[in-house]
Amino acid sequence: MPSRGGVQAQTQHMIDVVVVTARDSVPPQTTTTHALARENRENAGTGFNTIKRVMSENNVDVVRDPTIISLILNELNIYSPSRERIVGMQRTACDIIGWMLYASSQQNIKNSRGFLINRLLNEEQYGIPEPFAQFARLEPAQWTAFALAARRRAAGLPPQLDPALQFLFETWVSVYGRVDFHQLPFGLGEAAAKLWEIECGEKRNGSDHASLETGRSQIGKWGADYG
Repeated sequence: MPSRGGVQAQTQHMIDVVVVTARDSVPPQTTTTHALARENRENAGTGFNTIKRVMSENNVDVVRDPTIISLILNELNIYSPSRERIVGMQRTACDIIGWMLYASSQQNIKNSRGFLINRLLNEEQYGIPEPFAQFARLEPAQWTAFALAARRRAAGLPPQLDPALQFLFETWVSVYGRVDFHQLPFGLGEAAAKLWEIECGEKRNGSDHASLETGRSQIGKWGADYG
């Protein structure tokens, strides 16, 4: 769907979803597995670049490529021998991301990585508790939209959210509604923090609306797939 891809590319550029180093000039839409490997060797465990990219491509349920799965595990600081065993079990990106979202949201789980490894290696293949599988399928732009809407509502302002997203938004708020932008998993709140700063500045100073409206136009086009 070209129009979706075009908007997605603009969104990723706007919110710095993908970090491309000076030596790696491959565009996000055409980056190969080898380019991902080069990129993540420098950002392992810190940038969550692979996780964000897989989520932005809306294919977390089908990604099983051993190199990509290994990079995702590396970003979560899961190394040998567990990493090789998990890769060999043909887990999807959704399995890994969904379980990590669940583990990191539970106050009684003190070692989220250990919990994740246990779940991924268990032969019974526990199903990811809902709604965390749904959250894993949200694109980064949708996390941005939800985080901004939650902050607006908390401030007594209209959420400005696509009505088609309302039900899933309420579910998301029940888990993440009180979490600071910068504490959202995988750095998924950073774009919302930037846009909220622009929005607050606009309210204080009556400044130009262009930056804010550009951001809103990007995060407001993703509602049709999630009702």
